[in-house]
Order: sequence, then C-alpha cells, then structure tokens
Amino acid sequence: MIRPFDVRWLSNFVAIDRLLTLYPAVIKALSELYLSEKDFLIESMKIQLSNSWNLMLLHTYADILSPLFSLTKQFQSLDINIENVQTSLSYCILALKSFAEKNLGVRATRFLEGCIHNEGKYSFKDITLVSSTTFDEESQLLKEKTKEIATILIKSLEKRFSQMDILDKFSCFNLNKIKSLNIDEISDFGEKKLKELTTFYKGKGFLKPVEGNANFQDADSHEFNKIALKEEYKNFKVLIVNEYHSLSNEEIYWKILQNISFQNISKFLKISLTLPLSSVQCERSFSRMNLIKTDLRTLLEEWTLDDLMLISMNGVEVDKADFRKAIDNWKTGKKRYFY
Repeated sequence: MIRPFDVRWLSNFVAIDRLLTLYPAVIKALSELYLSEKDFLIESMKIQLSNSWNLMLLHTYADILSPLFSLTKQFQSLDINIENVQTSLSYCILALKSFAEKNLGVRATRFLEGCIHNEGKYSFKDITLVSSTTFDEESQLLKEKTKEIATILIKSLEKRFSQMDILDKFSCFNLNKIKSLNIDEISDFGEKKLKELTTFYKGKGFLKPVEGNANFQDADSHEFNKIALKEEYKNFKVLIVNEYHSLSNEEIYWKILQNISFQNISKFLKISLTLPLSSVQCERSFSRMNLIKTDLRTLLEEWTLDDLMLISMNGVEVDKADFRKAIDNWKTGKKRYFY
C-alpha cells in the first residue's frame, strides 16, 4: 500500500475481504492445523492474525481498497468510456481524501465498535486479541496510518491521471447528457469545452484550424474549419435531441461519422472514441489470441486469426446470433463446391 504502483488493488481487496469475512473460521482452521502438524509457521500466522494492530490494518486496507476496487473494475469493463472513468476517478479520489483527513472507513469503525473488552483483554468475533500497546493508542495510531496511506494513493492517482482535464473537455460529446437537454439548454451546452478542445489540439499540433467558410471533402485531413465546426456542433446537438434521442450511443456515433455534414465534428469524435483509457483491452486481446491459436492450430493464417478474434471479442452473443443469415452470406459470397 505504501508503494501503490507495485500493488494489485483488485486481487488485494478480494483477498482481504474474504479473510475478514471468514476470520473466525480461518483462526479455527489454523489452530487445528497446528495441533495436528505442530508447525510453528502455522502458529506464527495465527498469532499475526490475532494481533489487534494487524487486524485494524486489515480493516483499514479493506476500506481504502474499496473505492480503488470500483475504479479497477471500471477500467476492466468492456463498455468503458470517458464519462464513466471521470465519475469513478472523481469518486475514488473524494473517498481517499476523506481518509486523508483521518476519517476511518466503515469496516475499521465497525471493527473498533465490535471489539469487546473483558478483564483487560479485547476480543473480536469470539477471538481473543493480543496487543503490544493499549487498544486506545493503537486506535489513534490507526488514524495516522490511514492518513499516510490515503495521501500516498491520492498523489499516485493524480500523477497517473495527470491529463484527466483532457477527458473533461470531451464531456461536450457526452451523448447521455445531450439527450437529456431541453431545447433552451442546447445552445450553451458544451460550447466552452469544445473551444478548449480546439485550443488544446491546435497547441499540440495534432489538428490545424483554418479560417473561411470552406468545407473539406477529406474527412481524414488534419485540418478543421473553425466556423463550420461551431455550426456543425449546434446541428449535432439539435439532431440528437430531436431525432436520435431513442438510438443507442453506438448507433448515433455511426450515423454521425457516416454523415458528410459533420466532417469537422467527426475529427474530434474519432479522437474521443479512440483515446486509450486503459491497457485492459490490449491484454484481453492477447489472452483471447492464446485461446484461439493453440498448439493444435499453429497454421492459422493471419487474416483468419484476425477475423476469429474480432468475432470472439466484438461479435454478438451466441444466443442472439442469426446463424441462418451467416450461412446464406457464406454460400452467396462466392461459388462453393459441395461434395
């Protein structure tokens, strides 16, 4: 936790969560194993888990890892998008800032409240705890430790996502927000963000603004018309609110990108749709390739492997696939010989 880049947040959270959920059973299992095996390593594990300070840390880690767990799951999602990432990251940092102010989380608080004091000793879920200092001293030290860990993680996240302001600028293309606009809200929505986007990409040299009223026929050019872009954006919003509001976001993107009336807007839409929000999809691709191209299928042609991976990763679900249509397309694609 002190070295956040070296920590697998997802697996750590799951491991700690299960350990705390099964805590009494784990202690009992370790006790029985020690009686039968007489292994001092097992006894050492039991003592470590019965230590009040270690147990406090485990509950605090579970609290701190909870928002990081949600953020990690968001990055693993197949339908990851800029809006969801922004929301998850903002929530995660907000939660960590609360910990940085020495506020204990739900699990740590319940643990402290659930510990029973009897005859100078503390117990938790009927397990007697051992402590090298007083319980109150450890409780105060836990708040300091919580602040330390949360502060490190916040700095780590802010460094890792130092360009999140770019994603915020792309909120002008948030289709869900545009769909919910009233007629009176259309004209002002996103205008400032769009202007910031054009300034940013002009400064980076990725897109070159030009003056005049000319429209470009080359949709792949690195030039965009400033006047036409502003007009297109207004029409873009009106079209979504009035005609495309019932369509899915994927259908809207497809229609806009195919419409030559939006060739300036399309340049920015393509950027927003191809921004690499995580490396998960790349890792998933390699994993899927290893499942398809096994030791028994090493002679697969490159184009065949490419098609199989596209179908496997982006194709429709099996129970929704129209196999009859696929067969008909295969039969009519070229002359087939049936033996």
